[in-house]
Amino acid sequence: MAAGVPGTVYIYEPSKKLVLFEHAHASAGIHSLLVVGGLGDGLTSLPFIAPLAQALQPTQWRVIEVQLSSSNVNWGLRNLRDDADELAVAVGFVRNLNRRGGIVLMGSSTGSQDVMTYLTSQNGDQPLFELPVYPQIDGAVLQAPVSDKESLLWTNFPTGVEDDSTDKGQALKHCLGLAEEHHDQYPLFRQFPQAYPKLILPSRETAKLDLGAEVTTERFLSLWGKSFGPGPTIDDIFSSDLSPAHLQRTFGQVDPVSRLVPGSPLLILLSGDDEFVSPRLDMLRLLETWKHALDPVKLAPESGIIPGAKHNGSGQSDREIAGRDEIVKRVLEYLNQIFALQDDKVI
Repeated sequence: MAAGVPGTVYIYEPSKKLVLFEHAHASAGIHSLLVVGGLGDGLTSLPFIAPLAQALQPTQWRVIEVQLSSSNVNWGLRNLRDDADELAVAVGFVRNLNRRGGIVLMGSSTGSQDVMTYLTSQNGDQPLFELPVYPQIDGAVLQAPVSDKESLLWTNFPTGVEDDSTDKGQALKHCLGLAEEHHDQYPLFRQFPQAYPKLILPSRETAKLDLGAEVTTERFLSLWGKSFGPGPTIDDIFSSDLSPAHLQRTFGQVDPVSRLVPGSPLLILLSGDDEFVSPRLDMLRLLETWKHALDPVKLAPESGIIPGAKHNGSGQSDREIAGRDEIVKRVLEYLNQIFALQDDKVI
């Protein structure tokens, strides 16, 4: 029988019945590390989360996992703006719980896209809808920030070429055709997706692409990087083929004033043995590209590629365990570092 995970549950968004799970802490932690997982993740599903909560026991940090409407198998029915809006509510809730403490957002996998969307969304992105207030945070962590577009291509077509002669290729072609036909009915769908009806793609086709969830045309196109319009899609933040001009509209827009405490660096941790990344990808070069685009926001010195780490820190081999432990170690060092920069914050 699996052991339960001790902690406290808070309902932070009653209308949607969304909760936070605070891992049990030996003392009353002042500061909060809010963690959001990637596609398919739910509370306590991340392999590194229990070791991280244990490592933070002697500190003033508590680990709080965030449940979103897109958590578990619901990711295909939501989008990054939805996630960021709910993160804003969660951050505000935690801020009200303890106004003295600091808050750091940590995203794993596609949770990293959520964190980036939180840091870069501008008021007025969706002028037809009221946006929640995005509270300022004290730091941000991107763990395994991987391009969904390149990951889907790599895992479904290892040659790097979409092959229509295969079952997967036929499924992709069919889904793209349905999506294009649907979006042609609504010319402004790209700008205002919430104003139009959604179409869920046939599960028999998406299953061939190993998606494992119901997926709307909007999310499917965004994940695959198929915009049918100018510029990359909202999910396409970490691809290696993005132009410097586009990176300035993502990494270059990380707000060092209203969203992120001035002077706080961004921690980026890439997994050296990431199973969702093609071995042809030069991760070190990609990290340097992001570093350049972030200026004047700095990369934390703990940033880098973690040898042996799988995508989300999974695995039980000595190498994989060492990689998972290194993720925990660098996050702990980062949390100590960012508050060392601020005289009024003490761990």
